Amino acid sequence: MRTSRMATALTATTLITVLTASCGHDSESRSAAEPTPAGSTASRTAPAQPALEGIAAFGTPASVAGDWIVELRTPEKTEAPADSQSLPSGWTALRTTMRFTNRADHISMLPRTVLTMRYGADGRAAVLFSGAGLPGLPERGTTTRVKPGGSFAADIGLAVPAAAAGERATATAEVTKEGMAEAENLFFEGTLPGQAASTAPGSSSSQGPAAGATVPLGTWSTSGLRLSPISLAQGEAGGRRAELELSVANKSADPKKGMGVSLRILTGDALKQVASVTPGLGYKDAPIAPNRTATAMVRFTIPDTTVPGPITVEAITTGGTRTTFDGTLR
Repeated sequence: MRTSRMATALTATTLITVLTASCGHDSESRSAAEPTPAGSTASRTAPAQPALEGIAAFGTPASVAGDWIVELRTPEKTEAPADSQSLPSGWTALRTTMRFTNRADHISMLPRTVLTMRYGADGRAAVLFSGAGLPGLPERGTTTRVKPGGSFAADIGLAVPAAAAGERATATAEVTKEGMAEAENLFFEGTLPGQAASTAPGSSSSQGPAAGATVPLGTWSTSGLRLSPISLAQGEAGGRRAELELSVANKSADPKKGMGVSLRILTGDALKQVASVTPGLGYKDAPIAPNRTATAMVRFTIPDTTVPGPITVEAITTGGTRTTFDGTLR
C-alpha cells in the first residue's frame, strides 16, 4: 500500500495529469527559461488554514524517501500563454511552481511525478496546461539530474472555473524515486486566489446521506457515493449521449486508491441494462486524498426510446458493496 509521508512544516491545496521524469541542470534551475515574474506573490502567500493530517499546506516542504524535499507553491492568477492549449470558456488561468530539492550526498535523477489538482468540496479536476513561461514538468523519457543540495523548479499552468475562486484546492503528487517500484503520495492543500462565493453550489455538504433502499440521484448514500442527475444531449442515430458526475468520499485518514466503483445503467421498469462504466480519475489507481472527495464525469449512451422514463444506476464498489440510485430521464 502506498504511503504518505509529510515533513514538518518549515513555514505556516477527469482527468489531467503531468508526468515528470527528468534534463541536465545546475544546482539551482527552473523548467522555464525565464524566472518567476517580479510581481509574483507565490513565495509571499501564507498557507491557507491548516490542512488535515497527511496533507501539507501549500508552500510547506514534504519529504520523499528521505532524499528529496518537494514543495508546491500557492497557485496565483496569470495570463494563459498564447501558445497554450485552448482552455474551457470562462475559466481562470493560474500558475504554480513545484520545487524538488536533492538532499542526497550525490547527483540524483529527478523523481518521476504525476500531479493532479482538484478544487472545491467535491474535488472536481482542474485543467493543467503548458505554454511559454509555463513549460510544466519535464516530459517523461527525458533525463534531469540534480546536484547534491541543488534543486529543480517547474512552473505549471492550471485552470479552474471562475466560480472556484477562493475555494479549497487539493493537489496530489505521486512521486517515484529512481530505483523505487512504487510511488509515494504527497498531498498539498490551500485556497485558490479570489473571493469565495457565500454559498458554493453543489457542495458536498448540501445534502445529507440517504438511508433508504434506493438513493435519489443527486443525494449522498451512506457509503459515501453520490451520482448527479443525468444530463442528456440531443438524440442521434446511435441513441442519446448522457453524462453524470460520480463523487466518492474518502472517509479514511489514508489515501484511497482510485474511485473503486463500477456503474451499471438500467432503464425502464424492467431494468434493462444499457451501459456499464468503470469511472477513473485520469489514470489507473489515482489516489483520493485522506478525508477528501473526488468527482469524475461519466459518459455513456442510452437508447432514445428510453426518454422520458425511469433510470436506475447500480454502483458496485471493489469491495462488493452495492448501492442503487434512481431518477428520471427527461
